[in-house]
Amino acid sequence: MLVTALSLAGYLPTLAPSITWKNGGIDSGELALAVSAVGIAHPTGYPLYVVLGKVFTWLPWGEPAFRLNLFSALSAALAAAVLAYAVQRACPAEVPPWARDLAAGVAGLLLAFTPALWSQAVITEVYALHSLFVAANLALLLAATDGRRAGRPRAVLALGCLVAGLALAHHVTILLLAPGTGLYLWLARRTLPPLGRREVAVGVGLLLLGLSPYLLLPLRSSQQAVANWGDPQTLANFVAQVSARDYAGMLTGTPTTAALARIPAAARLVLEQYGWAGVLLITTGGWVLWQQHRALAGHLALSGGLVLAQAAHYVARDSEVYLLPLYVLLALALGVGAASALAALPTVVPRRAGRQRRAFLLTPELARLVGGLALAALPVVSYLQHRSAVDVHADGEAVAYAREVLEGLAPQAVVLAADDRETFSLWYVHSVLGVRQDVLVLDARLLAWPWYLDNLRRLYPDLSWPERPRATVAEVVAATRPRPVYFTYADPAFRTVPQGRVFALALDEPTASGLGKTP
Repeated sequence: MLVTALSLAGYLPTLAPSITWKNGGIDSGELALAVSAVGIAHPTGYPLYVVLGKVFTWLPWGEPAFRLNLFSALSAALAAAVLAYAVQRACPAEVPPWARDLAAGVAGLLLAFTPALWSQAVITEVYALHSLFVAANLALLLAATDGRRAGRPRAVLALGCLVAGLALAHHVTILLLAPGTGLYLWLARRTLPPLGRREVAVGVGLLLLGLSPYLLLPLRSSQQAVANWGDPQTLANFVAQVSARDYAGMLTGTPTTAALARIPAAARLVLEQYGWAGVLLITTGGWVLWQQHRALAGHLALSGGLVLAQAAHYVARDSEVYLLPLYVLLALALGVGAASALAALPTVVPRRAGRQRRAFLLTPELARLVGGLALAALPVVSYLQHRSAVDVHADGEAVAYAREVLEGLAPQAVVLAADDRETFSLWYVHSVLGVRQDVLVLDARLLAWPWYLDNLRRLYPDLSWPERPRATVAEVVAATRPRPVYFTYADPAFRTVPQGRVFALALDEPTASGLGKTP
């Protein structure tokens, strides 16, 4: 509870007031729309995030996006607390309770105040909740193999199956932890109780129950939700959405040689998160785990390696945030290293050797005090060092941009955007905040996807949309005539006139479909 409270105390003053483009929050407008409409976000749809986020939108404070930012803050704070619990479970038996508890708290707070997790804790994004599930994986595995209470491991394993399903219903990259989890369970099998058919059936049932939020996708798609990415009401579209098939090329978009060249950059990012002291403690913890908890060491190494490989190969503007699970795994090793170092202090500090030297030598008791204070100072240093870089409490750029664009349009206008920053901000301000409901906001890039044009036909049946599965911008401009048309970008295919933050289609601009000039 203390780790959660301290983490929230650090997060809340730096929370974004609404959607934001900072901290990698470009998707925040689209996610806020999906949650508000109980719809489908970009692949994989993030149904669990939509359901849980909708609960937070019922809070009475601020904009809907601000309430989702609170959801992110709580998720990140809980991730730090669960990680601290995992550290307590992972510490060697000879570590005294005071050292174990202090190291666990420090590891949790250091994770909370890494710039990577902190940046996601103050915006509308999915990665804070994902980090919570990564920490839960570690905590549940350690609790299941504790064996100190009869009958408890079976219940923990059953809970783990449910949590695994929920994690998959949130972010499919949790599968990167599956091989490491399997390795852990195999190496620690002697500490697990025998499982019969009944236990296996219960586990499978709970896993499927955890996956049940995916049923929201075809349901809300069939109900024509405003946010309906991928239109997953058919089996083919559902599989494409859940598997993120459209993004498959991004997973391996970086050649292996280029991905290997990213490894030094990843090492620098780890150093940025935890500093030299943290890296030293991680190294110490890794050595201790290899000597005393081989199953956990194997899980951390295999899972961390897979997370690193995926982040190195992924082609996206936010590929660095895919290292967040690695930082959670490393925080566990850091906590074990810190606890082991504290426990070892009395054995490495020399005792008093005479009156003439007494004032210059630390006693074991004083050594523990100094070591504990030095360790406790690390999260404070991390907080002070990283706050300014992630603080977005005064940021209103995204909302201000969208308001300026929408409020400057002519009545019944159509505005076409071609960038996530612009599109998602306009979607949020238009559909969630209700600004300029007479305006039609379109994304020019999505016109190439049949599902998007199908959505437009259902939502705006009064317009003459093209019959074929895909459409060009020119065809859509023709379909929306005689509405005024604006672009958020300078489209070379049309003659436009700059007008504030947008470009207005010239009144005498002919359409590509040969329909003539705008009257």
